[in-house]
Amino acid sequence: MNASPTSTTRQRHVLISLCILATFLALSLGTALTQIPGTDEGYFANPAFNLLTKGVFATTVLETFASEPLEPSWGSKRDSMISVGFKRVSEKRLPSQ
Repeated sequence: MNASPTSTTRQRHVLISLCILATFLALSLGTALTQIPGTDEGYFANPAFNLLTKGVFATTVLETFASEPLEPSWGSKRDSMISVGFKRVSEKRLPSQ
């Protein structure tokens, strides 16, 4: 039996959609593995990471050699605290490397 024209059209649309999705995922994964985060991500994630690992709410991104860590005066401390909470929860759920 031959497939109906609407069935072949639908299969073609599904195939095209899957190709587009596969291309998007491949490009996204390639970018995530090869590009370093911009400075903006580091400015906001670093204080939360330091609070979680060292117990100090300070950034090491902006400090110069052999200087004291700076207390971030930009952004919201609430956002960093939420980041710390998320990192603590995700650390418990993800296997250690």
